[in-house]
Amino acid sequence: MNIILFHPHQSVNDRVTIKTPRVIEHVIDVLKASPGEELKIGRINGPMGTGTIEAISPAELVMTVTLDASPPSATNCILVLAMPRPKVFKRTLQAAITLGIKSIHVIKTWRVDKNYFESPALSSDNIEKQIMLGLEQAGDTLLPEVVIHRFFKPFIEDVMPQLCQNKNLYIAHPCAGVTAPERVKEPSVLAIGPEGGFIPYELERFNEAGFVPISMGRRILRVEQAVPAFLARMFI
Repeated sequence: MNIILFHPHQSVNDRVTIKTPRVIEHVIDVLKASPGEELKIGRINGPMGTGTIEAISPAELVMTVTLDASPPSATNCILVLAMPRPKVFKRTLQAAITLGIKSIHVIKTWRVDKNYFESPALSSDNIEKQIMLGLEQAGDTLLPEVVIHRFFKPFIEDVMPQLCQNKNLYIAHPCAGVTAPERVKEPSVLAIGPEGGFIPYELERFNEAGFVPISMGRRILRVEQAVPAFLARMFI
């Protein structure tokens, strides 16, 4: 945890009171912080700065805060991600958020097991937990949107046209002859498929929308490897 995050309702003027057990345990057991020490802190969807511990116990953390800094800039990319295995989804979601992605669309494709969409990993509580862990790791305060699409065709036909307007469009595909570009500055959409990749019909639909197939070379990556690899090369 590289920043403590708090909601606006947890603060009164410059005093913040946090009662989240996971956060308090980290401050006590990992940071081993005590009253008078300063820690990095940020208001969710707001500024960040430092907080001085006034009091701490297993039930409550009270800090006086000074918020005088802006969060890091968002990564200029929308991620379209075929739903991976639920355990992989948690790690992949965290990684994307840590790398600054603020819009993530999780989609169903032919090679995605439909049972994945019944997993507790997709509950609002679990998604919120992964979001917080990703932001805490990155030292960021700006919440991303995570949208779940259970059907491929409605996503492609109804949602994709709006996402794609005035953006560079890329689709990761191991057989692509074009190597992923580096340091892309323009607003972009990056689509990454499931283990085994997109099927020809899905590739055709992305191609019709204007997506350019790209790869990281001859090596075939797992989803949890592909997401940070493409994002780091192209946008960080």
